[in-house]
Amino acid sequence: MIGVIFCTAQGVGAYFAGSIAVAADCAHLATDMLGIVISMVALWLTRKEKSFSYSFGWHRSEILGTIMSLLFLLGVTLWLVVEAFERIFVDYDIDGEIMLVTAVLSLIFNLLMLETLHQAKPHDHDHDHGDDGHDHGHGHGHHHHEGGHKEEHHHDHHDHNGHAEEKLSKKANSAKLSKEALEEDKHKNINVDAAFLHILGDLLMSVGVTIAGLVIYFYPPKDYPWSKYVDPACTLLFSILVFFSCKKTLGGCIYILMEGAPEGVKSEDLKEEIESLPNEVKMVDYHIWSLSRGKNLMTAQITCRGEPMKVLAEVTAKCKEYGLEQCTIQVEDLDALHGEQCSKPYQF
Repeated sequence: MIGVIFCTAQGVGAYFAGSIAVAADCAHLATDMLGIVISMVALWLTRKEKSFSYSFGWHRSEILGTIMSLLFLLGVTLWLVVEAFERIFVDYDIDGEIMLVTAVLSLIFNLLMLETLHQAKPHDHDHDHGDDGHDHGHGHGHHHHEGGHKEEHHHDHHDHNGHAEEKLSKKANSAKLSKEALEEDKHKNINVDAAFLHILGDLLMSVGVTIAGLVIYFYPPKDYPWSKYVDPACTLLFSILVFFSCKKTLGGCIYILMEGAPEGVKSEDLKEEIESLPNEVKMVDYHIWSLSRGKNLMTAQITCRGEPMKVLAEVTAKCKEYGLEQCTIQVEDLDALHGEQCSKPYQF
């Protein structure tokens, strides 16, 4: 309610000041208010129970709400760019005093809004306890024999072990990084992040409008004709910043809608680890995607030679190492099938 009242007051100030920069600041604030309302509705929808029609639930409403908010913001920004260009070629009056007062009040309001959203954002608390494992020194005695061939073979054996240990360490690190990335995503909300970025952009714009107001106040366009161009220039500059700030968030939303693999998950390394398991395990079908941030799914069709239940348990354990909790894995024992397609999926 406070935001709506202030947005209305800012619009009145922009009208009497005759400033397109203040009007742009007001329009961006209005889109932020609308974005917060859309975010609240989207969050409410994500809590709805899944049904036979919507078997995955309503988690994608969060993404759709963010896209709606961004498209509205980009549309308003495009309109302001057109208005700013038109002002360059027409004569108009600006009241520097009203513009400055309105810009300063907008700056204060955006600071308060930024602090409020900063408190609403989930904070990551990193507790670094070091590595879970302990380093154990392995002493390798070197026996010097008269024959140089044995010593060379002994060193080659250690080099081979070193490469194997390095490969295992790399795989373990991939699993750790993937799990940490997914755990971090669970505590994030794309709507809140987008609203935070919008308010931050508005704060920067308020700073720019305040600077423009100071220039016009001390250098009135009636005495200094060049100063009137500061108003549309400020609008154009921050419109460019808005376009760039929206690019990453909009791209992330489209990536999720296109069912891209969750960012941070080393899906190639997971596939390589699973196919390195015993029983000639092969992944013939493999999908990882996100319903929303922190809501990740994985399906896989796997073939093996014998012990399908053991393979299923090992594959499930590997997926959990990578932070993938909800997995549907179908295992086919090629030795038992004898050409019959009678696989049975298991849900974990």
